[in-house]
Order: sequence, then C-alpha cells, then structure tokens
Amino acid sequence: MFASRPKPKTYVLLPSLFLLSACFSPLPVPPAAQPSASPTVASSTAGDTAFKGWGLYTWREQGLYYWALVPDTNANPDLSRVRAEGKSGLDGLKTRLGQLARGQELFWNFRVAVISSTQFMLPPAAEQTALCALMRERGLKLSVAEEMGPVADCKTAL
Repeated sequence: MFASRPKPKTYVLLPSLFLLSACFSPLPVPPAAQPSASPTVASSTAGDTAFKGWGLYTWREQGLYYWALVPDTNANPDLSRVRAEGKSGLDGLKTRLGQLARGQELFWNFRVAVISSTQFMLPPAAEQTALCALMRERGLKLSVAEEMGPVADCKTAL
C-alpha cells in the first residue's frame, strides 16, 4: 500500500502566513510627533498649563526688575535656566500671566533664597498689587515663599 505521507500542520502554517502578510501591509503610518522643548508644558485654547504648576522668579539687577516663569518641579530650581529665561520689565510678566490657563498654580521665588547668591526679591508693593489683581482675575493660584516677606494684597486675596 501507499505509505501515508505526513500532512503539513496547516493550523501552524496558515496563522504564520497571515502574520507575515500583515508585516507587508500598505497601511499608512502616522508621522512621529516632534519632541517638545518642555514636555511638562501643554498649550490649549484655554491657556498654557504645567503639570506641577509654574515657578515665578523675580529679582532686581542694575536698577531693573527681571522675571522668569518656568514649569515647576519638585527639585530645587536650575538657577542658570531661571537666569537664561529672565526678561526685564514687569509689563511682559503681566502679558505672560494672561496666557496661563485658569486654575494654574504659581510658586513665587520658592527655594531660591537659600541656594542663590542672586538677590531674588519681590517688586515694589504697587507692582505686587497689580500682579496679584491680574492673577486673581485670571483665576491663578499663588503661593509666595515665606522668606520673601508679606506680599501686598496677595496672601489674603488668593
């Protein structure tokens, strides 16, 4: 009689072919997203957000007030980054605060007095009042470093 020939294991062969054909499928692949300069910051129509809030730093240098607004982290601030991001004039700060989403938290001059030789300080009381009013209007939550002293209208207002 005829010798029986072993049958190929179709139950293994067919799924393997199916998987192999999927590798050569002409499905479109979406392009990879470009990495963001700051992965913790998101921008939306409602305004900019940062996962852990924002570090707001102000200091006086050569008679001018400078400010920097950077996404906050749990670590001590990178003062070289804070200085590099520094901009002069508080009018620019008011504009930038207006771009933040409602409910964002700001930490003003946190963790810098102890680790920095730069004289971080708050602006004059009139400027503080104007900044606090803007933050209140925008629905921003403000915390001020205790070592900076009292802030005009901010502590009771926010």
